[in-house]
Amino acid sequence: RMSYLYEVRTDLVIDARISPYDEGEQAHAHELIGGNVWEDDCVLFDRGYNDPIIIAWSIAQDSHFVIRVTVGNSKAAQDFVESGKSECEFTLTFTYDLIEEFKGHGMAIPKTVRLRFVRVLLDTGEVEVLLTNLIDRDKCIGQKNSRRSTMSAGMLRRESRRQSARSRLRTGQGRA
Repeated sequence: RMSYLYEVRTDLVIDARISPYDEGEQAHAHELIGGNVWEDDCVLFDRGYNDPIIIAWSIAQDSHFVIRVTVGNSKAAQDFVESGKSECEFTLTFTYDLIEEFKGHGMAIPKTVRLRFVRVLLDTGEVEVLLTNLIDRDKCIGQKNSRRSTMSAGMLRRESRRQSARSRLRTGQGRA
């Protein structure tokens, strides 16, 4: 299995992990974001990464994330899609054990964090759901104060399409 942290604006791979197939991609993600993501960076994750540990790492590092959510695996995302709303904010509560685990590593995370679901309608008519900690729309669109700037909603839609194509290739759906 191979996972990588990719800089969208420069088309550079920042870091990568290769392991036996039985090691999960989430373990790779924990390693990749731990030493390579800085304050105010924005990391785009494909489906399967809406894991509390990944969210907690981002919060502990004061970075941002956008995660494409598999709706069928998330009751909260299902409820959001059924609501018909274009976006909604909610509060995620971290478990006591996770908070203590981060304390053990010298990192503080809050008990709760505000997150947002965003609905993206693709050209195919398919609805994608993105999960993000980018709450203040006016503050995050076009932000220039980070090493890697936060992306606009249009860029997120384009990147979501690109990640979908890459995901199909990584999972073998595009192999000859």
